[in-house]
Amino acid sequence: MTRKHLLATLGLLMFLSLMVIAGLQEQEKEWQLYGNEVVNLSLPGGTVERCLTCHQGIEEISTSHPIETFGCVSCHGGDGQALDKERAHQGLLGGRNPAALATAGEACGQEGCHINTGNLYRSPVETVPLIPMATKAGEITELAFTYGWQKDLLSRYGIVEVTGYNGEDKEQLEDRNLAADKLELFSLDNNPLQQKLSENCLADCHLNTGAGEIETAQHLAGCAACHTPYRSGGTYQGDDPTINRSEPGHAPEHKLTTAIPYTQCNACHNQGIHSISKVEFLPREDIPVGAITDPNADKSQAYYIEGAQYALCEVELDCIDCHTRNEVMGDGHLTGNKKAAQTIACYDCHGTVDETAKTVKVGSETDNAIWASRYFHDNFPEVKVGDQLAVTDEGEPYVNVRMEGSRIVLYSKVSDKEYTVPQVKGSDCEQLVDEQAGEDCHRCHDVSDN
Repeated sequence: MTRKHLLATLGLLMFLSLMVIAGLQEQEKEWQLYGNEVVNLSLPGGTVERCLTCHQGIEEISTSHPIETFGCVSCHGGDGQALDKERAHQGLLGGRNPAALATAGEACGQEGCHINTGNLYRSPVETVPLIPMATKAGEITELAFTYGWQKDLLSRYGIVEVTGYNGEDKEQLEDRNLAADKLELFSLDNNPLQQKLSENCLADCHLNTGAGEIETAQHLAGCAACHTPYRSGGTYQGDDPTINRSEPGHAPEHKLTTAIPYTQCNACHNQGIHSISKVEFLPREDIPVGAITDPNADKSQAYYIEGAQYALCEVELDCIDCHTRNEVMGDGHLTGNKKAAQTIACYDCHGTVDETAKTVKVGSETDNAIWASRYFHDNFPEVKVGDQLAVTDEGEPYVNVRMEGSRIVLYSKVSDKEYTVPQVKGSDCEQLVDEQAGEDCHRCHDVSDN
């Protein structure tokens, strides 16, 4: 190579290097759109993160996840040292939502986080993928049985493939009306009804929503479906300047809650009915769109689905006031449908004509119920040693339903309200002991005015 050619080559390389450096400098200047200085967040382990340089005004996710302790990367992933968006967001867990079931184990199930807490409560990152809200196994099985695709009601298929942790054999599972020890991925057989089921009933409204192309529902996937407050429209309303307030698919704020109001549950439930005959979802027409999730709406109007029956407690209380932790998030069994997953009963709190509600005594400071009572609203009375708690037939205590003197009292998990729970024993109720399901109680106690 001649000296002339060598100089030309060196000049070209220098020019390209300067272009790369200039490009990187331009990228680094992006953070200056949101402030005049770099924000270095020093964490307890000595790590420094710079995410708040751009995400100024971002809401603290919860009081149990203080940003000065957890930072951002421990949950979200990404590069906490980078100052340009592309590099900083490289490796984000779950995209916008690290609580999506595909990544919750890595984001939420780290050592010291949401892992096993005792012999009663298992890690939710293990149990939640097995429940009907995550698999849609119940809907698939009901349609399959109705239309003859399978000959029994044992759930074998889901929208995702999952394996149970229960170790029970098939016969035991069939006896308990649960599911096979593994759910295969539901696949289509060129059957028009199966195609309708897939498109109309399985495409959304489950805990794996947003894992594919449903951009508007990405913030409702996984743990966030319950624990991130929902507002109709899916747009951000907080103070982080980097988040587009007109772009769908965001939570209203960067927040988590365990005091979950009924409106959060209604983001999926009570929106309408799944028609078996039409194989499609029929949304409600009796209320405006969005009213059912509006915290300011008239609950007596928003809660009811026309034709259904409701007792007063189902309307007055929030959903989590009755439904227990293991019932909602699973106990490790692969439950194939909603009926199999349900463990609560009216007599758990109200007793029967023969006996008052059963209770169990909290015997030590290490009791699971004490731990489970610490995560509701600020004024929730935590369980203490000696408390007598109502209990399900599965042995799970109601941490908010307690014997107080001669009364059974329910403390709301969402508000400061408390209620005396009337007992069937000694009342005018003549219901048979073997007729204690919710539908039995509704015959006399329906308040829906339908």
